[in-house]
Amino acid sequence: MIWERFYHYLDLKSKHPDASVPPLDYTLRKITEPETDLILQNQSVIDSYRRSFELQGNPLKKPRRLLRDKTSDEVGKENITAPPGNLIEYKSIKVEKIGDLTPVQDFE
Repeated sequence: MIWERFYHYLDLKSKHPDASVPPLDYTLRKITEPETDLILQNQSVIDSYRRSFELQGNPLKKPRRLLRDKTSDEVGKENITAPPGNLIEYKSIKVEKIGDLTPVQDFE
């Protein structure tokens, strides 16, 4: 039923680009929206459950800095031409045969 709604909306958008999302069908609305009577009856239980979980920030997590947050001076100071220290140094070794015991290492 959800896929039907999705593809119906895609079809509608392909024919009319300015079309808005059609309203929910009664059946889908009954499934997705909570019953207000049930919520009102159990509001005290819901509130006590919500109070038992306190949201806290993570003190160990550092704020992320994105490239777009850096100033132009910080971006210019980075040395892009310097090679990283963890590059593998390639040695020219002539391998005659790739064996059965360690074929990956022989190939590399």
